[in-house]
Amino acid sequence: MITFDDNNRCFHLTNQQISYVMRVSELDVLTHVYFGAAVPFVGGLRQYPHVDRSFSPNYAAAKSRAYSMDTQPLEYPTGNGDFREAAMLLTQANGAQYLDLHYVDYEIIAGKPALEGLPATFATPQRSAETLNIVMRDAANQIDVILSYSIFADLPIVTRSAKVINRGEQMVTLNRALSASVDYPMDDWEVLNLIGGWSKERSISRHPVTMGEFVIDSKRGTSSHQHNPFIALLHPATTEDQGEVYGYNLVYSGNHQMRVEEDQLGAVRVQAGINDFHFNWQLQPDASFQTPEVVMAYSNHGLNGMSHAYHTLYTDNLMTSRFCA
Repeated sequence: MITFDDNNRCFHLTNQQISYVMRVSELDVLTHVYFGAAVPFVGGLRQYPHVDRSFSPNYAAAKSRAYSMDTQPLEYPTGNGDFREAAMLLTQANGAQYLDLHYVDYEIIAGKPALEGLPATFATPQRSAETLNIVMRDAANQIDVILSYSIFADLPIVTRSAKVINRGEQMVTLNRALSASVDYPMDDWEVLNLIGGWSKERSISRHPVTMGEFVIDSKRGTSSHQHNPFIALLHPATTEDQGEVYGYNLVYSGNHQMRVEEDQLGAVRVQAGINDFHFNWQLQPDASFQTPEVVMAYSNHGLNGMSHAYHTLYTDNLMTSRFCA
């Protein structure tokens, strides 16, 4: 279910229902290519146009001014040359806040390893899975970030999490460590989330995505009944039974944040993970930090198709038998 195309440097996670594609682009930057209905092959799929855009910084080593982090669909942004929201922020011992991640290596694993100390979905003999671990590295600061992706054989589901490892000799402080970030192309989008209060949880809220940021979160120490740790990106014509929808659910019961950001070019970034409000994690040398899992679902059969995928996975591959009895 997971392949790597050496010629195009593309990762392709696919089953009969979905495809998730990433490319290692110029300067070993990991870029997002595609997430949606299954496609048979990758090839030169959706080559993102490189256009010189005003007021966007460029890598000194880039071949032209047209290559900028501020406009690329980044798979795990860190704010380095990208003025959109970052997925990870840290402070070094000297106070510097610089993180420049580049692709190093990968491994493909049969099954789905557990996340230490955290709840997560799991594979079973009845529902197999494969896992891709991509190693990203900031060589100057000796920081590794392992991006983990898992795909199940028979569901339109991809799960994501990240693990940061301090391989240096000094402590660093994590100020933000999100689990997932996905960049979508320019389109007419809406966002759906679940709001509420005591005894009226999970009321549906749906409205257009506009330039700027939309954020739901919890600062209560729990996932809370005000904002469920779920968000969906969909089109205005999407209904319960037809149309495309992309769901994001954080498998975590603590403080969370879900963000949708539209930039000045109309591209949209969706992020999910632990809330960075008062979040400061001191990462000692040789220590690691594991983020919780985000379950990403795709449906081209409306909201009902997305809900069915989540219900099936969580009943069979998240909750244990003592909770299902």
